[in-house]
Amino acid sequence: MAYCPYCGTPTYSDEEYCIKCGKHLPIDLEARMKQNERGFNRWWFLPLAVCALSIIALGASYFMSEMSITSAQEKFKKGETLALDGKYEKAHSYFEEAADLAGSFTAATENQHLMNLALHVEKQMDQAKKEKGNKQYQLALQTLADAENELRNLNGEVVTELVQSIANARNDTKVEQLQQIMNNEPNIEKLQSIIWQAEDIQTDEGKALTAQIKEQIISYAASHANNKLKQKQFSKARDYVEDGLRFAPESDKLQSLKTTIEKEKTAFETAQKQRIEQATNAAKKEQEMNKNDAIEVTAIDGKKNQYGDFIVKGELKSSATVPLTSISVTYTLRDENGETVHTNKVYAYPDTLFPGEKGKFEYTHYEAEDGMEISVDQVSWFLQ
Repeated sequence: MAYCPYCGTPTYSDEEYCIKCGKHLPIDLEARMKQNERGFNRWWFLPLAVCALSIIALGASYFMSEMSITSAQEKFKKGETLALDGKYEKAHSYFEEAADLAGSFTAATENQHLMNLALHVEKQMDQAKKEKGNKQYQLALQTLADAENELRNLNGEVVTELVQSIANARNDTKVEQLQQIMNNEPNIEKLQSIIWQAEDIQTDEGKALTAQIKEQIISYAASHANNKLKQKQFSKARDYVEDGLRFAPESDKLQSLKTTIEKEKTAFETAQKQRIEQATNAAKKEQEMNKNDAIEVTAIDGKKNQYGDFIVKGELKSSATVPLTSISVTYTLRDENGETVHTNKVYAYPDTLFPGEKGKFEYTHYEAEDGMEISVDQVSWFLQ
């Protein structure tokens, strides 16, 4: 069978025109056969064409979708970079564009919310900075605490940087607050109450402030301890040093002063003990002297008066350290042969002799020989 070489419709040998497409058919039937071998039926072409177009359309759609996803991913990465640089407003725009391009981009949407929060936290930090500038330190610290609470239970690099920024702002505020207190020359109680706050600030400024406070506490403790040491008040001096060491245990100055106080205390106690012993011994000697050697008879003599009476007179002196009373002198009269003629006891006057004072005694012997020798046998007295 022959076919139309143009549309592939079957033809008869006597037909001159195709009943389908209406074109003039070749007269040579063999030519019609060859045309058929080289051509094809156009009715088969239509479904093939539709299929091809569908594939092309799907490919184009896929290509466009891939292009959008790639663009969304690029904008997302750009947003991340900006966010890490602290440019939250620009980052928000990129995350928004990424979400729009991708259609459903959960990470981009979440990051939009995070950027909104970051911008809000930045405003709070700016507010705290103004409050610090107005010396409203407690208010500034509360504002920073509120900002930090908003980031609670969140994580990620941006959150970490925000939290660190808040911590830095809080440290700066605390340092300025404590420095303001230091400028007002606080007393020791105030210094001791703020040193713990300074030690919590782990920055160079905080460490410098802590060192400054410690130095003032050390100076106070050392000066007061030295004053008490001069007064031999060792316990109070040690108390000042130990109180200072509670806040500055590494202070070589206070450690050395503590050692000095202990040495001075030991030396003083040793010397005091020796003084007590010496005083005790001296008191014993003094008591012994007052008891046994306190009176010295400086003069004694006897002679007859115009009436033939033998008058014995004498003087004595107190070398005691206490007043002496009822002083009596016992003496013996001997003749020229050394024989005892009379032994007598006489009381001195005045009745009481104070340290260094002199006294006298006198006695009249009736019917006594002239030229007798007088010897003192004993002097007695009472300690007042």
